[in-house]
Amino acid sequence: MLMKFGPTKIQLFVNWNEWDLSKITDSVNSIQIYVDRLGDDIEKDVKIEELRNIPNLEGITIISQDIGVAYYFDELFKKAPVPYKKDFVLLNDYEVKDRSNVNFKDTDYSSVYIPFDYIMYIPSNDKISGYTCAETIRAEGRFFCGESAPNCNSIIRTNVNEILDEILEGLPMEQLDDIDKSILVSNWLQRKMQFVEGRVSNVAGKKYICNAFKGIDHKAGNIETAINEKHGVCAAFARLSCTLLNNPRMNCKCNMIYSKEGTHDYFVQEIDGKQYVVDNTWNITRNPNRFEGALKAKSFSHEYLLVGEDKMNENVETRKHHMPFGFLNYHVENIGIPREIIEASVEKLKSLGVDFEYHEPPVFKQYEEVIEMER
Repeated sequence: MLMKFGPTKIQLFVNWNEWDLSKITDSVNSIQIYVDRLGDDIEKDVKIEELRNIPNLEGITIISQDIGVAYYFDELFKKAPVPYKKDFVLLNDYEVKDRSNVNFKDTDYSSVYIPFDYIMYIPSNDKISGYTCAETIRAEGRFFCGESAPNCNSIIRTNVNEILDEILEGLPMEQLDDIDKSILVSNWLQRKMQFVEGRVSNVAGKKYICNAFKGIDHKAGNIETAINEKHGVCAAFARLSCTLLNNPRMNCKCNMIYSKEGTHDYFVQEIDGKQYVVDNTWNITRNPNRFEGALKAKSFSHEYLLVGEDKMNENVETRKHHMPFGFLNYHVENIGIPREIIEASVEKLKSLGVDFEYHEPPVFKQYEEVIEMER
């Protein structure tokens, strides 16, 4: 979805370094301003006075990948108060690192949206209104997707740590490499999660009916639904996977990849400087060993774990249908990690007591009907 802030009468998107006052008319009452980085395109405070003089302006949203921009504008607005609502959107710089320096507690922003994987580090406070989950550049401007989730960082941080306690219980962390960790997270998701879009779930030319819903489940893409209700769709599964693996306790490097058409999401994991695709949704929905009629696995599958472009292209042309994460180009390996290495890791984890067979029944009853549409 296209994220919108403030009044929706007429919203104008501008780049700070291309500020053009002629674009701003009396009909504009909400402005989104993208600022690249401090020092690159901020020219003192001259434009603040222009902002203060815009008639009918009710809201302004500052958007940047640079946390310094948030603090800069906050101080600027404190020195020269403006009579409208101020929001800040922090976009992801896709560098997996400690974010404990990021804190909006003492700022005057009405609301703040943060990248999803920052939640493990940012202190809880009432400034955080939700999280951004994707960015892309289009001809008419720079847009970002996101979800409103008040206090999401504190709630999800607690839930994620509880999940990690369960995944890692009794395991010697010093013996686990990044492949082991990816398998552990995938194994947990396959054990716990059921794919449910709502009444009808369309997967690989078939539809799965769930009469517990009358139509679309609008919460199916939320990570909270996956955590608390153990069902959802690809966006929630991929985001939860990344959140678990990017957690400081796991210390892996993962980034989401989003469909241009909004039809399927998965993620890329970097191992030894190389990038591989992990699709934990397809490890569930295309798992040959599932509960009858349901999109819920009965045992572990690594078919779409740490694979390359060749494997993903069997189902969808990834370069054509999926955008690079953020503003960076992803460079997924053409061939994934050899299956014998994955299987050796599974055997290693079995020797440490990890179970790869699942007995938890599906959360919802589903039954299968064949259709001609291909997903």
